[in-house]
Amino acid sequence: MGPGKCECAPGYSGANCSENQDDCRAHRCQNGAQCVDEVNSYSCLCAQGYSGPLCETPPRPAAPRSPCEGTECQNGANCVDQGSRPVCQCLPGFGGPECEKLLSVNFVDRDTYLQFTDLQNWPRANITLQVSTAEDNGILLYNGDNDHIAVELYQGHVRVSYDPGSSPSSAIYSAETINDGQFHTVELVTFDQMVNLSIDGGSPMTMDNFGKHYTLNSEAPLYVGGMPVDVNSAAFRLWQILNGTSFHGCIRNLYINNELQDFTKTRMKPGVVPGCEPCRKLFCLHGICQPNATPGPVCHCEAGWGGPHCDQPADGPCHGHKCVHGKCVPLDALSYSCQCQEGFSGALCHQAGAPADPCGGLQCLHGHCQASATNGAHCVCDPGFSGELCEQGQGPPS
Repeated sequence: MGPGKCECAPGYSGANCSENQDDCRAHRCQNGAQCVDEVNSYSCLCAQGYSGPLCETPPRPAAPRSPCEGTECQNGANCVDQGSRPVCQCLPGFGGPECEKLLSVNFVDRDTYLQFTDLQNWPRANITLQVSTAEDNGILLYNGDNDHIAVELYQGHVRVSYDPGSSPSSAIYSAETINDGQFHTVELVTFDQMVNLSIDGGSPMTMDNFGKHYTLNSEAPLYVGGMPVDVNSAAFRLWQILNGTSFHGCIRNLYINNELQDFTKTRMKPGVVPGCEPCRKLFCLHGICQPNATPGPVCHCEAGWGGPHCDQPADGPCHGHKCVHGKCVPLDALSYSCQCQEGFSGALCHQAGAPADPCGGLQCLHGHCQASATNGAHCVCDPGFSGELCEQGQGPPS
């Protein structure tokens, strides 16, 4: 019997089947993949991004990166993609590329103010701000200690007073009034020893500050929209400011020496809210506008006043009136009538459509027609006449 012969398992060869056959000789790995020999087979080690048994599947394109990734919008702002460019949508009152600055504020309560405490010792101060109010009086800016500068609203005009401490104080007034509810630009510019006041880019009013260069006091705070009670009292006692009333309205875009100020860097008293828009269209005659009420901006009236615009005495006949589509008009201390808007009629202006004229078909010959709720339309005769139509002349008394 001859010598035995090994019958090798698949993948092996040699006299004693000890050699592993190289299955990668004819591999079909694609896209630069590395072939890994196995027993009677092989596998493909794919290059980065490729997949599949033979690495035949190319990498999937990465999902496009949102332009807003890495953009940090501040103060509650949302980022939106506008033409592959990230844009922060700022909440009312905020601005800057990332809404990082508070640029406009609404003074909605009395006795409130903002306080800047990190002022620089400027050699000269150029101040610009935009103001919207319907009030006659109020403090816009105040900086003072041993000397002072005050920018006030007085009877609708802008008043600037400056007292260098050792010299008599002086003041200038704007020719224009700015209390019409629209935004007006107030610009205070110093040049040499002069202080110039300009409204909406108009001709400036000029004040001589008696040879002393005007500088903001770096140690005394700059107050915006009002000032604390103790500072107010001292200002009245020492300087010739004309009112201590806090400003009521909106201030935006305050520039000091061409630098746009950020109101988030201030000490802000309660009663100052970001943004200006909600209360600009609501005029409160004897009250203040609250912008963030549930139904929208509403008037909070002073004591003794009522109505949607605080224009009606609280103890008058129109307090709590029932006019639906019209204005309440007091007739006397206890009664009122409703003056209807166009297109409405009725005692309470609650009926749509023009009212019918009750006297339209009644021709009083010698008198005039009068309509009342009890008697309807009837003739009121001239002296000496009678009858339903005042058609009967009365003879002279016998």
